[in-house]
Amino acid sequence: MLHRNYYQLAIVIFFIVLSNFRAISQPLNWSSDLPIISIFTMGNTIVDEPKVQAQWAVYWNADGSRNDLSQSPHDMGFIGVEYRGQSSQMFPMKSMTVETRNFDGTDRKLELLGMSEESDWVLYSTFYDKSLIRNVLTYDLARETGGWSPKTKFVEVWINTEYFGIYVLVEKIKRDSQRVAIKKLESDENDGINLSGGYIFKIDKQSSSDFSWVSSYASNLFYPSRSGSSVSFQGVYPKSDNITNSQRSYITSYVDSMEMAIASESFDDTITGYRRYLEPSSFVDFLLVNEINRNVDAYRISSYFHKDRDDIDGRVHAGPLWDFDLAFGNANFCDAESTAGFAYELEAICPAGQWPVPFWWSRLMTDSLFRNEVGCRWQYLRGSVWSESKIFQKMSHYAGKTQEARGRHFNRWPIFGQQIWVYPDPIATSYQQEINMMRDFIIDRWEWLDNNLPVGINCLAQDTSTSPNEVIDSTVQIVVFPNPGFSGDQNFNLFVKEGGDALIQVSDFCGRSIVSYNRYVNSNRNELVQLNNLFLKPGVYHITVELRNKGILTSRFVVL
Repeated sequence: MLHRNYYQLAIVIFFIVLSNFRAISQPLNWSSDLPIISIFTMGNTIVDEPKVQAQWAVYWNADGSRNDLSQSPHDMGFIGVEYRGQSSQMFPMKSMTVETRNFDGTDRKLELLGMSEESDWVLYSTFYDKSLIRNVLTYDLARETGGWSPKTKFVEVWINTEYFGIYVLVEKIKRDSQRVAIKKLESDENDGINLSGGYIFKIDKQSSSDFSWVSSYASNLFYPSRSGSSVSFQGVYPKSDNITNSQRSYITSYVDSMEMAIASESFDDTITGYRRYLEPSSFVDFLLVNEINRNVDAYRISSYFHKDRDDIDGRVHAGPLWDFDLAFGNANFCDAESTAGFAYELEAICPAGQWPVPFWWSRLMTDSLFRNEVGCRWQYLRGSVWSESKIFQKMSHYAGKTQEARGRHFNRWPIFGQQIWVYPDPIATSYQQEINMMRDFIIDRWEWLDNNLPVGINCLAQDTSTSPNEVIDSTVQIVVFPNPGFSGDQNFNLFVKEGGDALIQVSDFCGRSIVSYNRYVNSNRNELVQLNNLFLKPGVYHITVELRNKGILTSRFVVL
């Protein structure tokens, strides 16, 4: 009885505080064409760890109509909030990690601003990036390679009664079926195939909350005339307070084996070399995204990797990509403002220092097969989703999104014409000048890459696009393992939430059908045994599954 009374009292207090929240934290008669997030810290001070309890109200109309603080919120409730980042915390406008919570502090998942359901989000400060769009643009370009990349929304933020300007709401990198879609690893999974995944780790500045280990190889392993130091890895998933000793030992040993393979004399052997441990197409895309904007932090800071369980594809995949406020010429050290030179060759320009570039990238670029994959991929992306005209259309679209709010933002933070941190010369005196300089950088950088990236030979057709008739249902997934693999090695698995009749077809890159048949698929996992041991010739293939009432799902796989 006593416990129930305390609980009822807590509920009453909750609604009293919530009813006063709007009056305390929000100004009157204020509206925006962007979503509005208003945070009330309840007297707490936001710090860099741990998250403090706060409340927020989010104002957003899904139909695109104007958002007003007098309307009913899109979401309203408790959050945990903390500052994030390291160098960026010197700025008066700081990035924040936000966890949406229930009254008792447990996670409260929601579909925020139309994004997939989750409880962990990032409010990314645009203070240093005068264009406001570097992260948004890069995540968009990364998404067009076919992998998962965080979705974003421009928002305007109030904290208590103070206006803080334009932030970018970003999906936080996290293991989730809608984000980094790897297997969940439970604390009792400490042997066999279960132990093999999934994991997320990163190369980054040290954080006390992450478990970490140090590479056995110096960054200058193959370039002894350069300065070198060892890379530090941090575990992201499972978290430090959840990961077991067996799991910690497994992922550190696996990464060590991967590095050993890259460092070996036979590293480029397609059977015994590095391809046993890492998925090359993800590394190709990771390299190209970082090179198109010559990110000075590339490969050495905020660089994420993930590994799924071995029966899915247990190799290390590069990505997701993260943090590009110093990209597109937005820094004045280590030739970051130059449109020439490879970002992975940073240590040819700057001493390795505390955060070196792993030796992997220079080593991979000596493998003729990997170089050809880079060249072919560049030619495809450059001529399609990464053409300058499409990128400039994106930039204009983003600029249009923030046009109204920019006046308020830069009135709050009058930074044009001012030197901030490592901002390069010339210093933009207006938003349009900042955008023009970014456009000029892209034109010159793309041209340099055209002339200096490998030229792909005998490139096969690639297609990462999704036509309007292709419905990608998050409850349906095709997994081909290994991919790439050798003829006869492929295992085809179809995962569906709800069973039904399916038309299954494998075709070559020209669209010629190799095998086609109908079968009933059950819910959950279906091994498509009729496709195993096809003994396909080397090349690129597509598997297509048409499910009644669910549309068409297509996946690409490569036979070496």
